[in-house]
Amino acid sequence: MLLKRVLPRMESLVRSLCAGLLVSLAITSSGEAEPAGAPDAGAAARADGAGRGPRASRRIDREQRRDPAGDYLHAFGGLALGRGLRFNNPYRLERVLGDSPESLSLSATYIDFSLGVAQGDPSGLQHGVSAHLSTALTGIRQEVLTPSYRLLYRPASPWLWTGRFGIPVVLEPDVTAGVELGAGGVWHFLAGLGFYAELIGSLFFGAATLDRDRTTIPMLSGQLGLWADYEVFE
Repeated sequence: MLLKRVLPRMESLVRSLCAGLLVSLAITSSGEAEPAGAPDAGAAARADGAGRGPRASRRIDREQRRDPAGDYLHAFGGLALGRGLRFNNPYRLERVLGDSPESLSLSATYIDFSLGVAQGDPSGLQHGVSAHLSTALTGIRQEVLTPSYRLLYRPASPWLWTGRFGIPVVLEPDVTAGVELGAGGVWHFLAGLGFYAELIGSLFFGAATLDRDRTTIPMLSGQLGLWADYEVFE
């Protein structure tokens, strides 16, 4: 009697175990098998690289070979010509654009030298510092030194985008200071050389006049020039 009760249960248990084993083997075999339509990884990589220019391909290959723990240094500099638009003219400067001396006026044409250094992602966002020295080419002698905090974004393309926040210090004719924001871009026609354009908004704090104890001079400037890069991978 006991054997008759146990045998059906043992048979049912064996059948369940066999069914589970077959299902597990089927799932494992389907997961390991490669689908017939799966693309070749090498062919996909070759197709993806076919649309890139030689410069972008070199930068991407170099980045892929780079040790993630290594250091990257990006040195850069620029030479540009610029001119500004004053929104307040308390000193009755020349080149007035409106009907009165207080109207909009143009600044003198100036030349701008810049140097900087940054670190970060070679094909992405970088943080750094830079310094600009601007000198007026006409009118009274005027020199402005601007240390800045700078952001760079350089994707794998001929373009580089940049923004900065600086403290411009007027060295002559009278020492004063202000604040400055700039944004611009560089189009590289060679790996380390490109055309550079930047739009700059500034606010200078000037000396007193006969009718004001302190003057503020908002300005909007634009400059065009050349940009040079030097990158070091370690």
